[in-house]
Amino acid sequence: SIQHESFYNPHPNLLSKQSMMRSVAVLAFISTLFLGAAVGAVDRPRFEPNARVKLHRIKTTGEVVEGEESKRKILLKWGAYHNAEQYELCHNCDNIDDVTGEADGDIEEEKVIAIGVGRQYQCGGDPCLVWPDAPLGYNKFHLRVLVGDKWSKWSKHRNYLVDEPGTLEHTEL
Repeated sequence: SIQHESFYNPHPNLLSKQSMMRSVAVLAFISTLFLGAAVGAVDRPRFEPNARVKLHRIKTTGEVVEGEESKRKILLKWGAYHNAEQYELCHNCDNIDDVTGEADGDIEEEKVIAIGVGRQYQCGGDPCLVWPDAPLGYNKFHLRVLVGDKWSKWSKHRNYLVDEPGTLEHTEL
């Protein structure tokens, strides 16, 4: 059989220079795709937490703490975000656009609640916020997540009426 010089490989166990160049190019392209996904934008979290209001109780006895009968704590628990390094909840932030997740201007520091990752920040294995002495009335929350060095956009808001103990449902105001 006749072979063309450019296809002749005197060492069939070794890749040709052309094949190696193609392989390198393909690997570089695939790496770019994966790295681009890893360092690209972080998906906006879907924030639909389980929410409850509880009385302030003594852990050992379950009795209501004397003098705190009118106080309430809110518990928000949501599904973990893959590779999350930290979460933030924005409380009563009125300058976050629900459509885009972008803040219009600066967010006041005292409105942001930082929540770490790990067992001390979990309830039943999921990330959560337990907030004693939560303000009574409607409370609005947005969530964002830190992955690597990138923050996601803020989630759509959730409104909860902190009043009587029990399970809460989001209320559109």
